[in-house]
Amino acid sequence: MEKAEPGASMDHVHQKSVWFCHGDVIPEGLSLTSHIKDVEGVDFWSETKGHGRIIGKSASVDNGGRLTTENEWRTAEGGKILDDTRVIRLHEFGDTRLFVFDTTLTASATPITFGDTKEGSFGIRINDAIRETKDNGKLENAEGKIGEKNCWGQLSAWCDYSGPIGGKVIGLAVLDDPKNPYPACWHSRGYGLMAANPFGRAKSGFPAMKGRKDLVRLARGEQLKLRYGLLIHRGDAREGKVAEHFERFVKMKD
Repeated sequence: MEKAEPGASMDHVHQKSVWFCHGDVIPEGLSLTSHIKDVEGVDFWSETKGHGRIIGKSASVDNGGRLTTENEWRTAEGGKILDDTRVIRLHEFGDTRLFVFDTTLTASATPITFGDTKEGSFGIRINDAIRETKDNGKLENAEGKIGEKNCWGQLSAWCDYSGPIGGKVIGLAVLDDPKNPYPACWHSRGYGLMAANPFGRAKSGFPAMKGRKDLVRLARGEQLKLRYGLLIHRGDAREGKVAEHFERFVKMKD
């Protein structure tokens, strides 16, 4: 990661561009050597000493322009606990761009439990210039709620960050496919993080998950498929027609 320009933020260095991971992935029956405070399993979210790593094994592009990557989730010691396949597609709608991310997680090595933490999962870090804490950015969800206070830890179909860059208002929205087996709460912060987390429960602190203890588990060999969209648009959520593009995203077959 390059050093930030003068005046730019240096916080949360593990939050780079766009990512999918989780902060507590518990390989059942496997003894772990490395331990991170408040993490029962393996931390793939932070870069704290002892964190896990997601290793890219292969990448290919087909004739339809779909980028497919094969990846392994490994412990700090290098042991594989999980496989994932990601298929990424880019759609162009005039000035609007939509990236569609299909991720298939396979518990190939051992049964897996996704631990109860706010630190996950499909996330982006937006430009410093439009952070809410800079008083330039606007964080908004599908219910029209504005700001971290009203969006953080809530269930919503999408969440959007917008603000002025280079004299023009632009926005980025993360879309949560309603067909995902576990709807996401939003780990969206005023400092510029926006992440859809389908695994956080009561311990995460998400208001929408109060009292919930039903952790997501995969038996060995079982798969979990999740689909998210990243929409890049002009204007704020209304001007960028995020709600309309979300409906288009939901209906897409590819």
